[in-house]
This record gives sequence, C-alpha cells and structure tokens, in this order.
Amino acid sequence: MGAAGILLLYLCFAIRGIVTAARAKSDVSSFIAVGLTSIIVLQAFIIVGGITRLIPLTGITLPFVSQGGSSLLAGFIIVGFLLRCGDEGTGVGTEMKTGTASFNPNSVLGRVSLGKRLTNCMRIFAVMFALLVASLTVIMVVQADYYKNLPGNNHTMAREAQTERGTISTYDGVVLAQSVKNDNGTYDRVYPAGTLASHIVGYYSQQYGTSGIEAAYNSTLKGQQNFATLTDVINAASGINTPGNDVTLTLNSKIQQAAQDALGDSAGACVVLDPETGAVLGMASAPTYDAADVETLLEQGDSSGSSALINRATQALYAPGSTFKVLTLATALSDGVATEDSVYSSPSSMDIGGAKVSNYGDIDYGDITLARATEVSSNVVFGQVGVQIGADKLVSAAEGYGFNDLISFDLPLVESVMADPAEMSEWETAWAADGQPVTGGDAAQKSEPGPQASALQMAMVASAIANDGSIQTPYIVDSIYNANGEKSFTASSKEYSRPISKEIANRVTDIMVGVVQEGTGTAAAISGIDVAGKTGTAETGKELDDSWFIGFAPADNPRVVVAIVIEESSERDAALKAQNVLRTALEVQGLL
Repeated sequence: MGAAGILLLYLCFAIRGIVTAARAKSDVSSFIAVGLTSIIVLQAFIIVGGITRLIPLTGITLPFVSQGGSSLLAGFIIVGFLLRCGDEGTGVGTEMKTGTASFNPNSVLGRVSLGKRLTNCMRIFAVMFALLVASLTVIMVVQADYYKNLPGNNHTMAREAQTERGTISTYDGVVLAQSVKNDNGTYDRVYPAGTLASHIVGYYSQQYGTSGIEAAYNSTLKGQQNFATLTDVINAASGINTPGNDVTLTLNSKIQQAAQDALGDSAGACVVLDPETGAVLGMASAPTYDAADVETLLEQGDSSGSSALINRATQALYAPGSTFKVLTLATALSDGVATEDSVYSSPSSMDIGGAKVSNYGDIDYGDITLARATEVSSNVVFGQVGVQIGADKLVSAAEGYGFNDLISFDLPLVESVMADPAEMSEWETAWAADGQPVTGGDAAQKSEPGPQASALQMAMVASAIANDGSIQTPYIVDSIYNANGEKSFTASSKEYSRPISKEIANRVTDIMVGVVQEGTGTAAAISGIDVAGKTGTAETGKELDDSWFIGFAPADNPRVVVAIVIEESSERDAALKAQNVLRTALEVQGLL
C-alpha cells in the first residue's frame, strides 16, 4: 500500500502538471509545462518499472526519493519552472476557449486542439502508472514469499539473523542442525553431527540460501508454518519474533552412519526404507560435505564436474543393471509369460531383434530355468523374457513402480525414466528388461533410453516385493514440534501403488532368497537371517562398471529394504556393502 501510495503521488504530480499546461497563457508555456512534467513522470516510470522488471532498467534516479543531492535539486528546479508556468495561467473560465481576448492568434495550435492533446497525454500517464501498480501488486503480494526468501534480501537477512531457527534431529534424538546465539543477539546455524546426513539436512547460508530440509521446511524452521497452538498463529501473524519449530526426521543415526560408511570414499548412493511405512531410515550420498564449510565449498567451485553437493540418492540417474530384473521377473510372473520353472537357452550371447545380447563375462549357462537365470543374472534369458512381455507391458509395469512419474518427496527428486515403447525396437526391449538403457541409433527417437533410475526408485522396487506387492510413498520427516515441545505434525504412511499381488511378491521373494544363498548375491548373506536380494552391474563404458544391490530382510517378515549403487566398483562390491547396512538395521530393530 505504501509503494502504491507513492506511485499515486507521482500520478497526482502528473495531473497537476498537465492542468498547468492546459491553463498556460501561451503555447510555449504549455510545452514547457508538459516537458517538465514528463521528465519527472517518465523518470519515475522508468526506474520503478525497471526495478520491478516491467521494462529494462536504466541508470537514472527516482525523483524526490533516491538519495542524491543533484537529483533532488534538479527535481525542485523543475517544480519551480512549473510554478512559474502556472503563474501565467489564463483562468478556469477561458483556458480552453478560442475566439476570445485570451486566444493568441499567433499560436501554432488552438487551445481546444492543445487541450485534446494534453488529455490524451494524461491518459497515457494514467495507464503507465496503472501498470506500475499492477506490477508492484504481483511482486509485493502474489510473489511476496519468494522475494522475502531471496538470499540477497538484506531486510530478510537482518531479520533471520535474529531468529532462532528450529532444530533438525534424527528419530533417535541426534541433533543434526541447530541455532546458537551470539553475544550481539544474532544466531549462527551449526551442524553438531558434522557430515552425518548432510545431503538430507542441507545447508543454511545468508549468502547462498538453503538446501535440503533447511530449504523444504524453511518456513517451518522459522516458525512461520506448522503451528501447534493458536498462540503460535497469533505470534506469526503479528510479526513477533519467536523460536522456530523443530523438525524430527525418520532417520536412525546408526543406520544413517552405516549407509555412509558403506559408500566410504566411493561415489554412489544408498537408501534404506521401512517397507511397511515408506519411512526413510537412512539415505547416503558420496562424496559428501560438511554444511559448516559449505560457503567455502561454493566459493571454490568444483572443477571435477561431480559436485559433492548433489544428493545422488535422489538427484542422480543410473542404469539399474540387473537389479531391474526383479521388476521384469515380477511382470513375467504376473502376466503369465513364464513361471519360475520355465526353461530358456542361455548361451554366452544371442541375437535378439537383429543384434547381440550377451551375458556378463560372456558366460554360457546352457539351458536353465527362469529362477536359476535370476540367481546367475543371465542377460540372455531376461532379454528373451523382455521380448515376450513386450515393450508396452514392460514400460507400463515400470510405471506402476514409479518410473516416468515425478514422485512427491520432501527433497528434490529426479524422475526415473523408461523409453517410449513406440520407439523401442525388439533389441532395445531385450536390453531394457536387463536394466541396461541402449538405443539402436535411431535419430528419430525422442524419448530418453530406459531404464534409468535413482537409488530411491530402486528401493521402491524392492519395497514392492518386500511389502506384499504394495509400495508406500517414501517420506523423511516424521514429526514437527514448536519451541515448547507441542506437536503440530505427525507423518502417516500412504500407499503409492500396488503393482503386483501378494502371491507374485512371495514368489519373487523366494527367487531373490536363492540369489543371496546360491547366486550372485552371496556377499549379502547374514548368518541366521534369510536375506532376499538382487545384484546388478550397470555397464557404463568406463574401466569399471557401476555395482548395484537391492534387497530386504528378514525375507519372511521384511523390516528393512536397502538399495545401494557404487560408481566404478567391482562386480559384487555393492552386495558386500549392503550386508553391513542390513546387519546394522536389523541390530537397531532388535532382530540380531
């Protein structure tokens, strides 16, 4: 309202200037009055319109408002000239008439003609300032939150420096982020747990803004959202500076640490889920960073092209490799394309769709059942199964697990993709069933080659098998409390989809148990616990391929799901690292 009021004052100035021009005795005085008025009005329009991005910004000052002696002096000189023109006014009764003593026969323009032009000029001024008021309304009302939260907003920065943001903690009470008060009354954001869950917590910086939970729950942490009591609402509405709300995550600190330890110095991601609820028990990404040093990291930049700030668990897409065969297997069993005992030929390589599909390591397995093909991860067999399923059904089945869908999540999540089935050749379909995205070199292909998946997406695939065919929507915030410990929010589980039946899920589970006991996943075995899993090797063309593992335990009553991908690693490295994560999770839950 204040900004609109200033614009209306400029409009009033324009009206008075035009009236002065209309009443001036001579054309020269009229033109001078219009010109001087236009200088002020256009200057105001250009600077306000430029700042609000209504028009391109130029380097001039806002009359009577901008700090600067010369600008202010020039403005008042113009006002003085306008007053002088007004002194020569002809009077209300005669200013617009012709053929009277007041009419100057030597004028270029008659008074009536001049009056019409001045009226049109005033209309233009009115439209210009109406546009400015509309632009300001959009910025200061519609987009108010956006501009308030800009990291470079000095007013916001000063206010937030004196605001105690709420804490961010794990489910078992480990504080990941908190505000510490300084002697001058301002607060610093600190991260007591160091790099623990740094990609989830994110960072808070007055210079660079926010990320992670710090960004997603920025208003909540400042106490401007998720109110627990009526007092909280009143305090926020009246602008009273109160401590922010505390956010409790679903993470368990021990499971989170195990997930991070599993990655170690290798680039990759690890996701641990509760299959019954969708709660994220752990989510790690490597390389990692310390939020306390984020400003230094951002200032230095990253010349390697693989920023430590990227959360690879949610923001990176990988070829899922043979872990995708779990989805292919479930689809084949559901559609009746094959059974566990269906026998396929599995030579070291086979032409499918006019091109070669080969087993990893060029191993010849002979004639084997589909169950055994899963245990040894035969590309040739699953390529044949993929062709039997068909591109349409394979893509449709993948979409039931979350592919080609931007799943709602508290953190930025990239969409896992499958290709357009209309563009998939038989050979591409065979490799897609193996989890290896390829293209046949068709320049007309418009869709991304699929499948390409995030670690979270493959954890959801494993969850569908672990949870009797039902996928629960993943979530990472468990609850929110105000500064007095009063709860304002508690998360609840919600089914995302049910891509397969319980019977199919149980049959796939039995085969996945065989993978860990007698197949490629033996490194994930835990003594005394049946682990169901599937390894994967995504061929990247680099010296070493990406190593995958997805699985869950205990197989007969799954309590934890893990998906891990390690970039450029040995074939079964992911299974070995996943075993440690599963073991820790089972110990935390009292099952070991």
